[in-house]
Amino acid sequence: MHRKVLFIVDNLKVHHGKIVAEWLLEHKDEIELFFTSPYSPEINPDEYLNHNLKQNIHSGIIPHAKEQIRNKTERFMHYLQKHSEKVSCFFQHKKLKYIQNYGY
Repeated sequence: MHRKVLFIVDNLKVHHGKIVAEWLLEHKDEIELFFTSPYSPEINPDEYLNHNLKQNIHSGIIPHAKEQIRNKTERFMHYLQKHSEKVSCFFQHKKLKYIQNYGY
């Protein structure tokens, strides 16, 4: 069964631009944007991912070179791919109930 992808984005001006609007129109059966309220990172699940990623990067031996940061980032993201329950946690905050009620 084909399911529509829901992108949760902030209200950055570029997300409302002409190029994005045209692209979304071409993919309207596949993708939908959900805009969060301005200045509300607590209701954007990727902020929880970013927080965990930064914690991981700064734990243990702190990387200093771009290559070290990239490698540590890739390892963390691969870890998340194998542990979907960790990703699910990013959507469990009480302020994210709007996603659970959105029908996806």
